[in-house]
Amino acid sequence: MIVKLKSIISILFIAIILVACADKHPPPVAGAYPRAMSPGKQGAVAGAVGGGILGGAITHTAIGVPFGMAAGAIVLGGIIGSQSVTPSEFLQHNGINVVHVGDLVEIIIPADKIFLPNSTEIKYKGEPLMYAVVDVINSFGKVNLDIAGHTDSVGDAPHKMHLSQLWSQSVATYLWAHGIALERMHFKGLSGFHDIASTRTAKGSYYNRRVEIVFWVHHSNFV
Repeated sequence: MIVKLKSIISILFIAIILVACADKHPPPVAGAYPRAMSPGKQGAVAGAVGGGILGGAITHTAIGVPFGMAAGAIVLGGIIGSQSVTPSEFLQHNGINVVHVGDLVEIIIPADKIFLPNSTEIKYKGEPLMYAVVDVINSFGKVNLDIAGHTDSVGDAPHKMHLSQLWSQSVATYLWAHGIALERMHFKGLSGFHDIASTRTAKGSYYNRRVEIVFWVHHSNFV
């Protein structure tokens, strides 16, 4: 019984690794910000695990595991994949505005969504959001991007300017690591000079801390 259980666990472990590595969109820069699996592939992993356990339980042998895994991956992966939203819808649902007016597109990313507190490091929970940002930008072709970092009103002027500059640079680096050419990007820090909400409330400060990505769909010059 112990041997059979070990066999089942080993097969499940190998299958999870294989499905997780099946992402068809690896980052252009080796080792930089690896892409997460799509919702469909995440469903396939979950289905494979559940199906494998169920298959082994029904047959009481390790032979039933791969059949259960295959069925679970196909069924659950297909269900979740078919319910996937577009990158733009995903961003809007997660508090990142994508504004498209005529030829002008603006992506407004609250800094708290992607950065650790008072940091320029993109946090783990922010990576799926940045994946979607890349996909939205790429859907418009090879556009030129103007990336601006904005802070709130807290802190001294040099610190805010430095932090806003590093925020925009960090986002530009991320985009570059995912295939957007550096020469297509212009990034800058604007400190806290361009507030879009009240500076007297925590909620207002949250909205003021942001990175804005702006581009023209049919123009080659920077906006």
